[in-house]
Amino acid sequence: FENLVVTEALKHRFHHGKRNNLSFYRDSAGHEVDLLYGLAHRLAAIEIKAGETLSNQFFRSFDRLRAVLGEAVAAEILIYGGEGGFERKATRVADPAGLVGVLTELDAEGRLVSSDRR
Repeated sequence: FENLVVTEALKHRFHHGKRNNLSFYRDSAGHEVDLLYGLAHRLAAIEIKAGETLSNQFFRSFDRLRAVLGEAVAAEILIYGGEGGFERKATRVADPAGLVGVLTELDAEGRLVSSDRR
């Protein structure tokens, strides 16, 4: 599931003539974010979970990353195995079919358009 999402993000970048500036975050304590999607001068943090039912644990990595990178994190996106898309707090939640739309919005705005960020 994770490989599918990362590959789709990579294809999206290439199809739009953008550099491959995808990476991930992992610290010495083992905390990680699955995908960091480079924007102009900031990053979108993308967490990938195959589960169809959302859990509060799915969102914890965003808090840890924000503590380290602060304002460098422009958007938080959770791609999950369920259906549909919505916002939960400051995080955009989408299924794999909604990934391209989220990435297109990120590229167009340089950040994810959403209601206020916390």
